[in-house]
Amino acid sequence: MLDEPKDFELKILSKINSIDSKYAEIILRLMGYFGNIFFWFLAVGFFALLGAQTSNILIKFGLGLEPFKLSVLLGLGMLIDLIASNILQYLFKRKRPFQTLNVKEGQLIVRSWEITPSFPSAHVHRAFLGVTLLIWGGLEWVFFLYIFACIVGISRIFLGAHYPLDVIFGAIFGILISTIYYFITPPLINWGGATAALIITSLDFIIIILGSALSLIIMWIGFYFWVRIRKKYKKEMMAKYGLDF
Repeated sequence: MLDEPKDFELKILSKINSIDSKYAEIILRLMGYFGNIFFWFLAVGFFALLGAQTSNILIKFGLGLEPFKLSVLLGLGMLIDLIASNILQYLFKRKRPFQTLNVKEGQLIVRSWEITPSFPSAHVHRAFLGVTLLIWGGLEWVFFLYIFACIVGISRIFLGAHYPLDVIFGAIFGILISTIYYFITPPLINWGGATAALIITSLDFIIIILGSALSLIIMWIGFYFWVRIRKKYKKEMMAKYGLDF
């Protein structure tokens, strides 16, 4: 049912995907990282480090736990996102635009060759899930970040990675799944936040710094191999569709 793009999807895709501006491409590519899993794991680390400044005495009295709870909330949320978005994509198995449109004849400008199925957009799903969790977690002032999440959706269409319905339902599923997750896991989040707080605030500052540095190194290694895999796939797909690499 979803393999055949709707007429309105093709019109929107064509209009956004055909934007010819190097400045727009730079901005939209950068904004796309707001929906990247690596960005959100950095946010997890940020809240943990923020909480590490709290006095161990306050933690023992159950005070100053909010940053730790946010860190646990986001961390588990991102794991749920990885599972949920992949299940949904392989459940619907919608083909990517480059698999259904004639790329060689210019029906689509492919700026991002993606490996997984198209529906829903995992980047948009992740962006909306992350922002929604921050709001449910008590940071109501970050409501404006939904604008960034929407730009992620525009970015995915601009890059030729998704049809509009992929983006729309990515947002819907992201908000829905994050809300359900938030309301059924308070005991787990509270316990996880308190436990993380006791462990982190009991460590020496140098240990925290070294642990943070090690985490960043592991993330960058993962990012490096992720980029390598993407480049190899791009080369294979461009050869398959008769395009110059």
